[in-house]
Amino acid sequence: MATEKRKRRRSQGRLAIGLVALTLLQASGADSAPSAGGGTEGCGTDAVADYEALRAHLTRADRPSGTRYYEHSGSDTTATAWSHGQASAGAMDIALTCDGWAGARRSVLGLERFRRGRSYNPAVGGGDQDRFYDDNAWIGLDFIQALETSGQVRYLERAERVFSFLERGFSPNGGLYWNENTTAYLSWRNAATNGPALQLALHLFEETGKAGYLDRAMRLDRFLNQELRTPEGLIYDGVTDDGFVDRRLWTYN
Repeated sequence: MATEKRKRRRSQGRLAIGLVALTLLQASGADSAPSAGGGTEGCGTDAVADYEALRAHLTRADRPSGTRYYEHSGSDTTATAWSHGQASAGAMDIALTCDGWAGARRSVLGLERFRRGRSYNPAVGGGDQDRFYDDNAWIGLDFIQALETSGQVRYLERAERVFSFLERGFSPNGGLYWNENTTAYLSWRNAATNGPALQLALHLFEETGKAGYLDRAMRLDRFLNQELRTPEGLIYDGVTDDGFVDRRLWTYN
């Protein structure tokens, strides 16, 4: 299923997003704790150093039942689903370098504490939380990355399950909403949701050959280009159903 070529094509951008705070943590002079059995000693890369900082300062528990993270250093707050997903992406990138699949598998498994049916709540604790479509798109991409890293088909099934939840968030005006509660979140359709959802749709089409995923990807691409693309080729932040466009430009878009 997953060849070496496909495994290694993953963008290092997600690793940078997931671990950038840890670089700042190290720069502040915080001491790194010894590696907890991850096997990264001697790999000699900055990414590995950041990963060791993640495990030393932001890992709440690393158990066979799944890794748990803190939201930020010095806090007792459990990481949100988005933060946990980004840390998992970094762990899987490291798995391609020298850490092996075991540590990454535990990180991905820890996401199940956020699961609610086909989707993932923004915080642990269950209940009827307002779910974010961007969180779920990123988690779907985590499962695609897990599929490509491990070759285990169950992760493809999970990615498809997540996308079935995203399906309910498509606006009749084009694009995907940020949150399922369009009243509280102002019918916001932003780049940070539609971009990863587009990527997920393309990956699922590549893996399954199902035309519906390609159709969704094309619709998302059309929305981004028609509604949010600037004349210079950059991307505005988002748009509401009443036509308000937030023209701020962010690097993550």
